[in-house]
Amino acid sequence: MLKWLGESAPRAGGRPLPFGRFETAREAAVLIEGPTSHLRKLHAHVTVLEPGDGYEPHVDAYDVAIVMLEGEVETIGARALPYDVIFYPAGEPHGMRSIGPGAARYVVFEFHGRASLASDAPSAIRSFLERVTSLQAWKWKLSKLLRR
Repeated sequence: MLKWLGESAPRAGGRPLPFGRFETAREAAVLIEGPTSHLRKLHAHVTVLEPGDGYEPHVDAYDVAIVMLEGEVETIGARALPYDVIFYPAGEPHGMRSIGPGAARYVVFEFHGRASLASDAPSAIRSFLERVTSLQAWKWKLSKLLRR
């Protein structure tokens, strides 16, 4: 269960998301997309990463929570297995790679706050400096080069 508190967020163009039941067995599907009483947007989707696939470290302007369903991933120097929960705070670099023998499947929750992404987003210079100085990013790149 994920709970959050905050000031009521202004809702552009409508009512907050209604009750819903969402099937996570589908592959690569958007589950939730819309405003809530406390978030400008709540977004959730299912992602599937085949063994060895992943994405480079990057920075998001919003908090992200991931619930592992199947497989095994490596992220920020740690391994996550089924039923583990991963949390990335806004503005912190993070990346992920599927390291198990089978595909990794997980649900991603994005918590977009009241401010717009444009004002929340880290500056290009700050983002670049974080990537260049991130030991985790260099380890990620080196491990990818060594696997070739």
